[in-house]
Amino acid sequence: MLRPRTSSAHAFCLMLLLLCIGFCTSCSKKTTKGITQAEMANTTFSKELTLSYQVQSCVTDDNDLSIDLICLTLDSIIEDSRCPIGVNCIWEGNAKLRFRMTTRSNAYQFDLDTQPNATAFKNDTLIGGYRIKMVDVAPYPTSEYEIQDSNVTAKLVISSKEYTE
Repeated sequence: MLRPRTSSAHAFCLMLLLLCIGFCTSCSKKTTKGITQAEMANTTFSKELTLSYQVQSCVTDDNDLSIDLICLTLDSIIEDSRCPIGVNCIWEGNAKLRFRMTTRSNAYQFDLDTQPNATAFKNDTLIGGYRIKMVDVAPYPTSEYEIQDSNVTAKLVISSKEYTE
């Protein structure tokens, strides 16, 4: 003979069902590297990165250092017409560098200049939700020796576009 359920049994089942639903909805689906796309879109940061010639460097998530948010490479030196130390020049010149950036889903190529305020040059760009600004190129030219591309480094500041300095 079956006995009818009591109201306390119904309350227990209902509470168990609500607990299961709450547990399931509080979990978020993680990508293979442990961060959701929504979390990545909401990450705000500003980091300084020094790139060596043709060596890839990555910006990682501070909460999980195994997660690369973006990777950058100083791909090539297009020009370096900066006025060498010890030489009197009419114009201070410009260094134009080409970079490659990869995110989880896209690859980009862009050029940056050392001239910050000229209309024909740009020392920063906004790509894929990230602001990238070139703040230094080293070494600075001298009249005594020619700089080899393999010795060039570029210092960049990378920030999410929502980040305010």
